[in-house]
Amino acid sequence: MDAIGNQDRYFRTAKAREEARQEEHERPAYQHLPYRTDEVRIDIANVTSDGRVVLKVIPRGLNVNPRIAYKRFLERYRDSGSAYLAEYARYQP
Repeated sequence: MDAIGNQDRYFRTAKAREEARQEEHERPAYQHLPYRTDEVRIDIANVTSDGRVVLKVIPRGLNVNPRIAYKRFLERYRDSGSAYLAEYARYQP
């Protein structure tokens, strides 16, 4: 079997399923990325060396505060945000 096919076998193991359940518990908002509303767009940008996911928070309007929109995103999915590092962008028409 080729290397790609062998990767598929990993995802069928009990260990892989348990890791996926644990990640879903630790990062409930992660399952909803990329995230888009009328106010903001949140995309995965990178991963830090300590394993946190870097999120790019981009406002979609001139009068949108990306920090508030990001906080609402985390609250919506009951996520503490500790597994992420948010980077805020400026609105660009």
